[in-house]
Amino acid sequence: MSNLENGNEAATPAREAAQNVRELEHDLIRAISGGETADLAGQQVEADTIRRIIIGQMPGCVVSPFGVRIRNAEITGRLDLEGADVPFPLSFTKVTMMTAGQNGSIVARDARIRRLNVSNSTFAGGIVADRAHFENGIIIAGGRLGGPLLVRGAEIGGALSMEGTHLGDGKSALLAAGARISGPLVLRRARVRGEVRIQRAHLTAGLRAEELKITEDGAGLYADAARIGGDVLLTQAQVVGAVRFENATVRGGFAARNL
Repeated sequence: MSNLENGNEAATPAREAAQNVRELEHDLIRAISGGETADLAGQQVEADTIRRIIIGQMPGCVVSPFGVRIRNAEITGRLDLEGADVPFPLSFTKVTMMTAGQNGSIVARDARIRRLNVSNSTFAGGIVADRAHFENGIIIAGGRLGGPLLVRGAEIGGALSMEGTHLGDGKSALLAAGARISGPLVLRRARVRGEVRIQRAHLTAGLRAEELKITEDGAGLYADAARIGGDVLLTQAQVVGAVRFENATVRGGFAARNL
């Protein structure tokens, strides 16, 4: 067999892989441009492909007002949205991301995002969104974040909800010092590995953390100097470390039965 034939034979898998990527990108573009959820049936997609769609650098893709909605996918690499202006919602359902590290699985520092929804997904890392602005909230429903959610100094219109979610890396779970949240902060039934820090945060609609469990040794809930406009609900919460509200202002009720 000639060298040319050998080369052609070796190139076939590469051509097939490239064709598969093009087909996947075509399916993504078609679904997202049409306002549909892109269900990838467990296929892998590069985070950079999603990034280019979100920031308007994917040829032939115009994101509809329904936003970018991805389901049943494995996203490879870190989704980097630092400083991005995203005027539509982002939704990830039953998605796996195995990239972790200091910048987490998603980095969105200083970004402006209409809304972020993560449902029943598994991220090896956290979400880094310090100083970001979320117009209509952050909803993380179920699933697992292997690192912390960082929203220090962020502005969140609507709720910041992590109900029933497992999160944290053993050191930190939620770092939201100085954040402004116009809806409730919801940690109801969350399973937390690491500290929850909301010092100096403004929680206009209260803290709802019934049955919250903070299990890591020494990890606690710190709300020093926070301004809380609604109720603080910690009924049946379990916190291994300290629960501290020094110099905090709570304008609603404070329920901590069986804490």
